[in-house]
Amino acid sequence: MARVSIGMPVYNGADFIVETLESILAQDYTDFELIISDNASTDATREICESYASRDPRISYSRLPENLGAARNYNRVFELASGEFFKWAAHDDLLTPRFLSSCVAAFDTGPPEAVLVHPATRVIDEAGRPVRGVGDDPDRTTELVFSRRLERMLVTPEDVQSILHRCFPVFGLFRRSALERSSLIANFPRSDMLLLVQLALIGPFLAIDEELFIYRRHLNNSIMSAEKNGRGTDLERRIAHWFDPRRGKYFPATVTRLSMGFLRAALRLPDSTSDRMTATRIVLYWIWKRKRQIAGEIKIVLRERLMGPTLRYAPE
Repeated sequence: MARVSIGMPVYNGADFIVETLESILAQDYTDFELIISDNASTDATREICESYASRDPRISYSRLPENLGAARNYNRVFELASGEFFKWAAHDDLLTPRFLSSCVAAFDTGPPEAVLVHPATRVIDEAGRPVRGVGDDPDRTTELVFSRRLERMLVTPEDVQSILHRCFPVFGLFRRSALERSSLIANFPRSDMLLLVQLALIGPFLAIDEELFIYRRHLNNSIMSAEKNGRGTDLERRIAHWFDPRRGKYFPATVTRLSMGFLRAALRLPDSTSDRMTATRIVLYWIWKRKRQIAGEIKIVLRERLMGPTLRYAPE
C-alpha cells in the first residue's frame, strides 16, 4: 500500500492535464498512488488518462457515467484512497519535484497532531507566466493552540487576507485520519473554507516557506469561468451548479451555510466545555460581522420557497 494517495477529480481537463500528470510523475518521492476520477468528460481526457494509466501501475483511472458535480467527485477520489496521507490534485495545477517529499518530511518531523502540510504557492496563467498581484496566503504562521488557529482564520482585519481567502492549503497534503473526521467537500460554493475550519479545530497546520505548489489561473477554471458569465446571486448559482448539478437553479446561501457549518464544528469539539465556548465565541463574531449578508441570503431563500427559483442562465 502506498503511503501517499493523490486524488485527481477531473472534467474536460485535456487542456492542461498532461503537464499536471508529468509534474506528479516527476516527484522525487515515489511511494504514492494516483487516483483519477473522470466526471464524464467529453474531450480527450479519457484517452490521455488511459494512456498514462497503461504505462504506470501507480495510476488508476475510472470514468463516471454522468457528471455528478465537483463535490461528489472530489469526495469520491478520497473514498477510493488508502494512503496514510492524502492530496487533492486539480488537473491544471502543478507540483515541483520536491512537493511530496517535503510535505511527508514535515509530517514525520512535526508534531503528531498535525493535520495538514501546505507549502507556499506560486500563481501562473494559462501560458505558465507568473500572475502579478496574486500571491500566496500572507499568514503562514503555524499555531499549536486551536483558538489561535481559528482566530487567524476567522478574525482578521478587513484589509488583511486570512488563510481562507485563497484556500491554497486545500491542495496541500492531509493526514487521512483527520480528513475522515471532516465533512470533506460539501455541495456549495467555498465549502473548502468549511473544511479548513473543521481541520483547524482538529489539529495544527504545518507551513513550508518554499514555493512547491503552482496554482494556474485561467479563464476556463471553475471560478473564473463563473465570474466571466455572472455576477451577484447569478454567480453564486453558477458556482453551486458546478459543485452539484442536482441543485439546479436554487440559490446556495453560501455565507449562511458556512456560518452553520462553522458553528456545528465548534459545538462538536470533543474537548472541554471551555474550548467549545471559546470556539463558539470566535465563530459567532464571524457570523455577527456578516449578519446583513446572511439576512439577505435568508430573504432570497424564503422568496424562492414561495415563488420558485429565478435564474438568468440555463445550467449546462
